[in-house]
Amino acid sequence: MKKRWFLVVGLGLLFIPLVMSQPLQDQAPPEKPQGKVLKVTISYEGKGKVDNDHGIHLFLFDSPDFVQNPGAVMPIGFQATNTNGGTVTFRATAENVYLVAIFDDKGGYTPSSGAPPSGTPVAVYKPGDPAMPTPIKLEASKDVEIRFIFDDSMLMP
Repeated sequence: MKKRWFLVVGLGLLFIPLVMSQPLQDQAPPEKPQGKVLKVTISYEGKGKVDNDHGIHLFLFDSPDFVQNPGAVMPIGFQATNTNGGTVTFRATAENVYLVAIFDDKGGYTPSSGAPPSGTPVAVYKPGDPAMPTPIKLEASKDVEIRFIFDDSMLMP
């Protein structure tokens, strides 16, 4: 119990200089998120059930190089949904983006923990060429909407 108290007090002390350094009335209002909008309706048609413990995670890349060099290219964004057929929204400044989806069949996966576990259902958005990821062209003047359906046919190594 004492450890928690010290942790709370310690974190509080870290934020005091930030709060004291600028009065609230002098702070600028939060900026509206910038970028082009991509709305993805994602559906998983494998053997598992999408629910609060087994969600779908989407990763957004600005280069297709993640296919040839796994781990060398980091995603520029990620979103998750616990609803099969749910829609997630990305904002990006890139002209072309690429999508990867996973189904958290084991439960408990978080993108901050690294790559999904071996055997996790995964898919690359590639309706154009089955050998290469399909670029999704983003436009500043309109929201881009796509439908992405995947199953268990591809698994993480």
